[in-house]
Amino acid sequence: MGDEWNATLLRNHAFIAMDFPSGANLTDQVVISGNINTQVLGTSEINLSVSDESGRVTSKVLQVEVTDQTPPQISFSSTMPLVRLLGTDFTLPPNVVTANDNLDGDLTQNVQILNADLLDPFSTDSQYITFQVIDSSGNPATTQLEVLFEKPGFTISGLAIDGYLGGAQIQFIPKSVDLQHLARTVTTDSSGAFALDFLSSEFQALDANNNGILDLDEGSLQASGGIDATTNREFSGMMKADPSSTVLSPLTTVVHALMEEGSTKEAALQSTAIAFGFSPDVDVTNVDPIQAAGQGDEDSKKIIQAGALVANMMKQAE
Repeated sequence: MGDEWNATLLRNHAFIAMDFPSGANLTDQVVISGNINTQVLGTSEINLSVSDESGRVTSKVLQVEVTDQTPPQISFSSTMPLVRLLGTDFTLPPNVVTANDNLDGDLTQNVQILNADLLDPFSTDSQYITFQVIDSSGNPATTQLEVLFEKPGFTISGLAIDGYLGGAQIQFIPKSVDLQHLARTVTTDSSGAFALDFLSSEFQALDANNNGILDLDEGSLQASGGIDATTNREFSGMMKADPSSTVLSPLTTVVHALMEEGSTKEAALQSTAIAFGFSPDVDVTNVDPIQAAGQGDEDSKKIIQAGALVANMMKQAE
C-alpha cells in the first residue's frame, strides 16, 4: 500500500504469457488495461490481453489486492542508552517509547515490553529490553533499547537529627520544575543516616551553575517523620536544609528559612549562632552536635538545647 502504481512490475511476477504450440514468450507484449489506487486497501481488477503472430487474441482478468505491508515505527524520546543507578530496580520512564502506524495511527498503548524482568541491576554490562508492536494488518515491528546500570557519580549523605531520627523520610527536591524527575526520596537508618545517590549525568543537569556542588537555588533537602533513637518518640515536624548540608535539624531549618529570604549561607549561619548563643564559627549544617557534645564540646551542648527549643516552637506552630 502507498507505493506508486507501476503495472510493468507485474510482468513475470503476477503473470506470464506463452504461445502454444510455438513456445514463444509473449509476456512483454501483454497489454495491461486499468489502474490501481494503491492508497486504498482491497481487491481491484485489471484487464490483460495479448495476440500471437497469427492475430489470435487472448484476454484475462487479473485481480490485484492492495495490502498494508508497512510495519509500525517505534521511537524513543530520550537519549540512548537508558542509564540507571547500580543496584536499583529498573523502571521505564513515562513517555519514553511511542509507536505509530501508517494506517492505525498511534499504537503506543499496544507496545509490549519484553525481557525487562531479566535485567540484572547489579551488572555494569550492556543489557537490552525489547519493544514489540503489531499493526492491524499483522505487520510486526521490533526494536531494542540498551540499558546500563552505573555507580553513583554524586551522593548527598548526612544525618537527620532531632535526636538521631531512624525511619525518617529524606527528600531532595530540585528547584527547577523541569527537573522534578530527578527528585530523590530515601529513609534513614536507625542512626539517622541517609544517602541520596545521583548519576553523573543527573548531577550535571542539577548543577546549573557548574560549581561542583548543589546550592539552594538548585534544590533543597527535607526530613519528615522518624523515631528518636534515644527517646523513642516520633518526630512529627518538617526539617529543611540546603543540599550542601550533611545535617538536617531544627537549626538547619532556621538557616534554610533565612537563606530563602535572601541571606547568604554564611550570614544565615552567623545570625542563627548569635540568636541562640553559640559560636558563629560552628556550621550547624555540617556538624553532628550529639557526637560533639558527647566529647565535651560546649557549643554543641548549646546547639542541642537550641535545637530542642526550635523543635518545640515548630510543634506549637503545627
